[in-house]
Parts: sequence; C-alpha cells; structure tokens
Amino acid sequence: ERGKPLHIFGVTGFPMLYALSYMGIETMDSWTYLVASIYKEYIHPQTLKRVRMRKTGKIPECDCFICKEFGMNDFLGATSVPQAYLAIHNLNIFLREMNLIKESISENNFDDLVNIKSKDNERIKKVCDYAKRHISNKNLQYRITEF
Repeated sequence: ERGKPLHIFGVTGFPMLYALSYMGIETMDSWTYLVASIYKEYIHPQTLKRVRMRKTGKIPECDCFICKEFGMNDFLGATSVPQAYLAIHNLNIFLREMNLIKESISENNFDDLVNIKSKDNERIKKVCDYAKRHISNKNLQYRITEF
C-alpha cells in the first residue's frame, strides 16, 4: 500500500524542480514566478533562468499566450498590471516544465529531458546528478502523479 504523497512548499528555481521530481516528489509549489515578476525578471523559456529585462533591453522569444499579445514595454510598467503579465508568463513557463517533467517520467525518459535541459542550464544536471548519487531508495525515482 502506498502512503500519502509528500508535498514540498516553496520550490525555488527550476534545478530544484527537476531534482525533486527525480527523487519522486509528487506535488510541489513555487513562488519563483511571482518573486521574479516583482523584480521585473522574465523566466527565459529555453534556459529557465531569470532575465533582468531592464539590463538586456529585450525579452527572449516565447510562444506563451501572454508573450504573443504583449511586448517588453507591457511588462515593465510601474503598476501592478505589468507585474501581473510578467507573473503569468513566468507561471506559464513553470507549468510547462511541470508538464514536460510529468510526461517524460510517464514515458520513462526523464534522464533524456534532464540532458536536453542541461544544455541551456547546467545547474539542472548538477542537482539531478547530486540527487542520483544520494538517493537511497531507488523506488522513489520516476514516481509522479497528476498535478
């Protein structure tokens, strides 16, 4: 008989999201998408890193519904509306990654996804390698449920 799933609160960053998924954590939440928006940081859809738009002067290409409708200036205003747009974009990236992880685990190719994502974000590979070395119960690996 299986016990209750373990929920992790406050996952900070995509490398941790991948490592916890590797370890079999079934549910988790994050405020990264919101905190990043407060600092006008856009989560890059490919690298999964936080981009300071004011420093770069541009935003990376993204196909989420928010980015299709709005541009960089819409994300940078001083009111709560631009922050909400940015938070929604960032949340979309988080949810997209959660779905990719879930799908790759169900298809038993999570390691392939980690290798693909690690090309643009080496920290994902580092934390997953760390988890592999330190995981004591191999039955935890590749276990995830509906979100």
